[in-house]
Amino acid sequence: MRNFSKLFIQRSTDAVLVVTMVFLGVCTAFADEDLPQVQYFTQHVLPLLEEHCFDCHSHASGEANGNLLLDSRAAMTVGGSRGSVIDQNTPSKSLLLIAVMYQNSELQMPPSQKLDDRAIAVLQTWLEQGAPMPSSMQANAQEQSQLTPALSAAQHWAYLPPQPWKGQAASKTNAPYESNNFVDAIVTAGLAKEKLSLSQPADRATLLRRLTYDLSGLPPTLAETLQFVNDPRTDEAPIGEAIDRLLSSPHFGERWARFWMDVSRYADNKGYVFQEDREYAEAYKYRDWLINAFNLDTPYDEFLTQQLAADLIAPATASGVDYSDIPALGFLTLGRRFLNNRHDIIDDRLDVVARGLLGMTLGCARCHDHKYDPISQADYYGMFGVFLNTDEPGGEPWAHRLIDASDQRESFILLRGNPSNRGEKVERRFVSLLAPQSAPYATGSGRAELAAQIAAAENPLTARVFANRVWMVLTGSSLVESPSDFGLRCPPPKQLELLDQLALYLIAENWSIKSLIRAVVSSRVYQQSSQHDKASYSVDPLNSLYWRMNRRRLDFESLRDTLLERSGLLDLSIHGKSERISVPPYSRRRTVYAYIDRQNLPQVFRTFDLASPDTHTPVRAQTSVPQQGLFLLNSDFMAELSDKLAERARLYSEDRRQQARWMFKQVFCRQPSNEEFDMVLEFVSPSDEPSKSQAARLSQLAGAFLAANELAHVD
Repeated sequence: MRNFSKLFIQRSTDAVLVVTMVFLGVCTAFADEDLPQVQYFTQHVLPLLEEHCFDCHSHASGEANGNLLLDSRAAMTVGGSRGSVIDQNTPSKSLLLIAVMYQNSELQMPPSQKLDDRAIAVLQTWLEQGAPMPSSMQANAQEQSQLTPALSAAQHWAYLPPQPWKGQAASKTNAPYESNNFVDAIVTAGLAKEKLSLSQPADRATLLRRLTYDLSGLPPTLAETLQFVNDPRTDEAPIGEAIDRLLSSPHFGERWARFWMDVSRYADNKGYVFQEDREYAEAYKYRDWLINAFNLDTPYDEFLTQQLAADLIAPATASGVDYSDIPALGFLTLGRRFLNNRHDIIDDRLDVVARGLLGMTLGCARCHDHKYDPISQADYYGMFGVFLNTDEPGGEPWAHRLIDASDQRESFILLRGNPSNRGEKVERRFVSLLAPQSAPYATGSGRAELAAQIAAAENPLTARVFANRVWMVLTGSSLVESPSDFGLRCPPPKQLELLDQLALYLIAENWSIKSLIRAVVSSRVYQQSSQHDKASYSVDPLNSLYWRMNRRRLDFESLRDTLLERSGLLDLSIHGKSERISVPPYSRRRTVYAYIDRQNLPQVFRTFDLASPDTHTPVRAQTSVPQQGLFLLNSDFMAELSDKLAERARLYSEDRRQQARWMFKQVFCRQPSNEEFDMVLEFVSPSDEPSKSQAARLSQLAGAFLAANELAHVD
């Protein structure tokens, strides 16, 4: 062997590398695709990988489950979250072979079905040959790291602190109605790079409608519309006054509480349980607490802290402890009960905390280390221990409160998530990625310490996640591709500078939610027209640069509330117990007060895309289905509203022309055009059907006007 090596060394320098690689086993890099071993790979191994592996582990598919890629030699050598899949010294111990042979119960690939013996033998032969590949698949480790779809945590945009925008006018945030506030400055700078600009401002009627729906969930009245449209002032004062009025309205809290109820998976009952009361008797108190918190502009950091640990921070008063914030704990306690399986209940609470507040999919680490993100099982069970040491005592001062357990309960990693298969003990703590030097929690359950770390200004996720949710509500599109998953598979948003500045502004304004909303709705970006522009569309068809305002459909709550308001039946009282709105006698209260039955969600809620109460919902689905139109045309609820609107028209005037004109103005807040008015009159008194009663015709017209709200947009 020594003479053989010397012979090749004397022939060429290149031979040194070949001998080193072959005989020392450093790397098997076959550059000659005519070698029998490489041909074996191409003819037998590659087809197997393409059929069974590349869908989840290749550059072409954009997938790297477990951070593992199998379409290059370097990728296999570097490996994924479990390390290299090739063992050159002992091929039979290669993770690739162990996985396909199903030798490890926690590592079985492909997961759908075990390969047949012939396929396994092919892979085994190839590994014993040294796992050769063609030169085209010999990417080095450095190239591999650059090609991997998921960036490392140290580089990932969401785990880095938000960066202040350094462009002009970035500091102009104290003048709430100034047209060149930071939102405008950042967006217009981005548009300028593509030689685009903002659209023209929306007309006043459209803008008031947009503001009123976004800030109160209700349509503007005819009187409000006329006053705003006819205001002689040409500056921004009328808009600023309208914004202040709506932010100060008690209906602001109702609107934004409903948004948060999607985040917190609110329902009035437990879902399926066995031989126990299904009801959360006082769930409505959590909803009412949310309404008050938004109306009082509770700082967002405090807003979160109360929902995680209100019982632990309740202030003492002269007459005892102030329990007014205890209902905030409904954020944790009002989820599903999973037949009272403690582990599933805690998992549900961890999920709503992690995805809802941090944009982290912590639940993926329940059975194994996270496949993509730097979250370990130890991280999961460290936070699991917090809620393991939390009890629900029931009773006063609120039925669904929490307290810390009196005795310490140790938390262990549960292998494959199995409570009967304990691993090592873990201390109660925060996710190590966000707090690598943090000491284990030492006080009670640790909920107060957990809340403090989530709500810390230094946490790079919390402010970003909420700022993105606010932007999404107000503009109809999320800055972040996945609003509740800011992990490694989430690409940087095109408007990252805007997202960061919104997050920093929220913190700088002492976490004021209303201040953040005011900054957005005061911008020219928000106030621009939603009209289509062919030239801008050709450059930015998805409107990711915000060259126009997005058209948005009314959600179910706004639709139903509008129908009640326009018919004159809406009950605007604040707070109170939930009411079933889908059965007669039909409730006239706002839809935010609807009873949400987790197990038997009424069909009307599903028809109009209400968020599922079973789990945290980042974004509601939007569908257009026949059932929506049928409800508006045929339901008893609509018939009742139509008759009431027609009755009001008859009380207004006995003249059919005046009735029709009044009803049109009441519903649409504008005068009908001549053509529209002629069509309305023909509908009320058709020449070909004179026998039909005037009252019936008027009710039909009222129903048609109200049903038109289905097609209405928040323009």
